[in-house]
This record gives sequence, structure tokens and C-alpha cells, in this order.
Amino acid sequence: MNIQRIKIAATALLSALLLLAGCGGGGGTPAPTQPPTVAAPTGVTATGGTNQVTLAWNPINEADSYTIYWSSTLPLTKANGTRIEGAVSPYLHSVTVSQTYYYFVTAVKNGVESEPSAQASTVSAHNGEALYATNCSGCHGPLAAPTFHDRTFAGIKAAIAANRGGMGVLSSLTDTEIANIVLVLPNHH
Repeated sequence: MNIQRIKIAATALLSALLLLAGCGGGGGTPAPTQPPTVAAPTGVTATGGTNQVTLAWNPINEADSYTIYWSSTLPLTKANGTRIEGAVSPYLHSVTVSQTYYYFVTAVKNGVESEPSAQASTVSAHNGEALYATNCSGCHGPLAAPTFHDRTFAGIKAAIAANRGGMGVLSSLTDTEIANIVLVLPNHH
């Protein structure tokens, strides 16, 4: 009988210790809470310009700051995108290559980033004078008096397609780049 009483006392003691340690029966330490998060920005737009992209988004009242992620290739993720921290809307992103740029924005609160916004993309344009100097001046002379026979968009496109005068090497120029060159040519049509 003594053994039976010892077993009951040991079981009661073990139950009391477990209860004090927070195991079983409640009264334990509460689970750690996650830092408060903030919603992802909405209304993200990217507008291409000459050597720049203007980004804008709807502000989030709870956000401490914003982070922009960008890339010229897909898929764009937080891991492979270039980060721009502490951005404000509208944000002017300077670029040097006329191509498509992809963006998303996150809101930051208490050091914790939101999920990414919807992705926005745009094509930026080059400065027409710089494009002419790089691609045309070697064969057609200075911009002030170029030797183009047809200074229209259609004429330049046709000359490139037909490789007239070796212009086929310019086939990598985009329509936007050709249009920017035409705009800076004297007496363009």
C-alpha cells in the first residue's frame, strides 16, 4: 500500500511541476507575436521618358517608407531585382539604355516589408542627339548638317531594312529610338 501512495504522490507532484513549467493545462508563456505588417502599394505605374522612368503609386498611411525593385529582365523578384530603398512617389529613375524596365514597390513598416505590389513596366527612350551621335554621325556627318537623303521615320526604317549604305547594322534600333533620332534631325518631316 505504501507503494500505491508513493505513485499517487509522485503523479500529483509531476502534474504540478508541468503546470508551473507551462506544459499542459494552460497558463504558459504566450506565443511570440509577429511585427505588424502593412499592405502592398496599389496603383503602381511606370511611365517611360527620355533617359528616365517615372514611377508612381498610391500612398499607404501606415507605411514608414517604400522600396522599389527593378530589372530589365523577367522574372522580377526581391532576390534578383535591384533595390532602391527610401523611395517616395513619384520617383524618377534615371536609365541609360532604351529597353523595357520592370518594377514593383513594397511598403515598409517597422522594418518589415509588405508583399510586392502589382508589377509595372515601360520602355524608356534615349536622347535623340546621343542616339544620332552614337549611331549615325560617323556616316552622315554632324547633326547640324547631316547627309540623310530621307529624314523621315519611314525613310530611315526603309534604309535600315534594305541595308542602304550599310545601314542594316542599325537593325537593333527600336522604333522609339529611330523616332527620337528623326525628331532631332534638321528639316525632318
